[in-house]
Amino acid sequence: MRMRTNVATQNLRRRNLFLALGITLLGLTFFFYPGTTGMAWMMWRDAPLMAAGMAAAGIVLLVLWWRTPKS
Repeated sequence: MRMRTNVATQNLRRRNLFLALGITLLGLTFFFYPGTTGMAWMMWRDAPLMAAGMAAAGIVLLVLWWRTPKS
């Protein structure tokens, strides 16, 4: 029983980590700032390749979160 509880705890910890990192990576790409012409997305304007890579990594992490068992 102790082994199963330990595995369940590890899975929940892994799920939480995947979810937190996925949301953070996706969120970082959508930071915006006020400018003279209105609001602009900083990451997509200044570094579109990095933003796309971070968004893709965030989506991969969210898929891993979805596929990791809850127990």
